[in-house]
Amino acid sequence: MKTSSSSKIAVIIVSLVLAIGALAYAAFYVYQQQKPIDVAVSITDAQRAEYEAKIAEADEKLKQPDPNNSDGLPNSDYYIQKALYLGYLGHLSQAEAVLKEDLKVFKFSTVAEHNLARLYEQMGKYDKALAVYEKLVDETVYNQPQYFIDVARMDRLLNDVNAADVAYHLNLKKFNSPDAEFEQWLRDNKK
Repeated sequence: MKTSSSSKIAVIIVSLVLAIGALAYAAFYVYQQQKPIDVAVSITDAQRAEYEAKIAEADEKLKQPDPNNSDGLPNSDYYIQKALYLGYLGHLSQAEAVLKEDLKVFKFSTVAEHNLARLYEQMGKYDKALAVYEKLVDETVYNQPQYFIDVARMDRLLNDVNAADVAYHLNLKKFNSPDAEFEQWLRDNKK
């Protein structure tokens, strides 16, 4: 059976329209994932000025090598300080970028990782927060009871009762650090 050239052209046009639609959807998805996340904050003008001054101070200190570091790198604390004050101003995406920069320079900054996970929580990126908390639990020699509780909290927010139960009981086994409210939630939600 022969197909007319107009049928072939119609098929090509429909294919192009579908391909363009798929590309537009992919571009929109990428944009949504990378769109800056800022939140409104209720702070006074004096607080805003103070936080902006602290950010400027951290920027200046990040240009200087830490005298206690033989590599000539700045002190990691100033990245964390800058991210903290950006968060206070509601600039969550900027705070995320600063913490990621800290982790590029200082690969084993558990304080930066913990702050990044907390920031992901604020941003509603619970899967990312959980991944960072789990990394802290798995890879950190400074395992803290808080890291296990944080994993359990994220599992709770993601409605994974079994995973929350496991993380919570690892905390109990390792640190004997009970949380009555969390235990009640587990009792209420276990199947």
